[in-house]
Amino acid sequence: MSASTCPPARPASHDEHPVGSSARNRRSGAGSPGQPGTRVTRLPARLPVLRTDPLRGRPDLPAPGLPVPACRIVVTLKARQSLDTSKRVRRKHLAMAQAGITVGGNRAFGWLADKETKDEPAAALLVAGADQILAGVGLHTICRQWNDLGIASAMGKKWQKPVLRNIYLSPRIVGYRVYGPTSVPLEKRYVVDADGQPVKGQQQPILDLDVWEAVVAKLRDPSRVSKHVHIGGRKYLLSGIICCGFRGRHLMGGYDRRWGKHHYACKAVTAGGCGKVGVTGRHVDDLVSELVLAYLAGRDVEAEVGRWPRAGELAKAEAKIAKLMGAYDRDELPGPYVFPRVREQEQSILHLRAEQAEWLRAHTGPKVTNLAEGWPSLELEQRWEIISTVIEAVVLKAADGPTNRFDPERVEVVWRP
Repeated sequence: MSASTCPPARPASHDEHPVGSSARNRRSGAGSPGQPGTRVTRLPARLPVLRTDPLRGRPDLPAPGLPVPACRIVVTLKARQSLDTSKRVRRKHLAMAQAGITVGGNRAFGWLADKETKDEPAAALLVAGADQILAGVGLHTICRQWNDLGIASAMGKKWQKPVLRNIYLSPRIVGYRVYGPTSVPLEKRYVVDADGQPVKGQQQPILDLDVWEAVVAKLRDPSRVSKHVHIGGRKYLLSGIICCGFRGRHLMGGYDRRWGKHHYACKAVTAGGCGKVGVTGRHVDDLVSELVLAYLAGRDVEAEVGRWPRAGELAKAEAKIAKLMGAYDRDELPGPYVFPRVREQEQSILHLRAEQAEWLRAHTGPKVTNLAEGWPSLELEQRWEIISTVIEAVVLKAADGPTNRFDPERVEVVWRP
């Protein structure tokens, strides 16, 4: 066939582009699409979908050289290995906690760098702080005192209320081995042995158990923080005690910066008060203090932490749980028999501990002797605690007219029986 009779070359289309031609076709002499013997490769009608990892936000590509099923197997194996490692670490930490072994971490305030030996000056400071808490002193006041003395925390920083609160709530301060999830209250976050008894850690205890339980009950008292109590520390002596003689509502304390004086006043009518009753705070504070000192003249206000009357019942319930679980571990009793009875004892322990906390709060008060002599040196919280133990309310009546003179007849004290 002559060149003049050859058919014209057909232009190459996109579907017939030799991009997909293999090396074998090129070696066999395959040419361009217009030449004889050319193998035309078409792109597939459906391309693989590129998925995006929802967690990392990037394309989820398989490992180089691995098909997608093999890549998924590798990922599954890696996840299982990570889970097994996590379980081994948890088992190790639990075993160390059950043995009372100290682990790593920052040094706690009250102990030396070995985390086991007491730092005597810091430990004495914590003991004195516990006595202040039981006497009614707020944590903010204790923090302010320590900061003024230049005492730093274990991290070398100034003291703050949450840090000091956690120190006194932690079972570490009585020598228990701390362990447990953060969902458990801090004071209950310790390890128990097979008999249900707390495991002692390697650190030396700082507080006695009865003192610590009283401190925990004091710090967990719901009345310490409410909508009527300023959580930053008490500012006025009669806050929560003095009330309006017209509406019966508690008077609100305030401070006048211009005159440098505080006052007590009833809320406005739009806020539920009368808007009429008010008094300069210093006058009524001094009057009530004199009345309280006269009432308590010759007496000692002292409330020692005694033994809770139902402590034996609590110990007995805990011993029952330990006995039941011991029999279950030795295969002496079946689970359907043991666990319902364990739940019953746990409910009993829960109620007993709540009652114990209420008893400790009621029987833990200020420890003050020679009250008249020591009154000026007491903290505001301590004086408030003493006043609230003997006075039910201070009723302030409205003035007869506009006057700047304080009238003691407006004040009526309701004493506790």
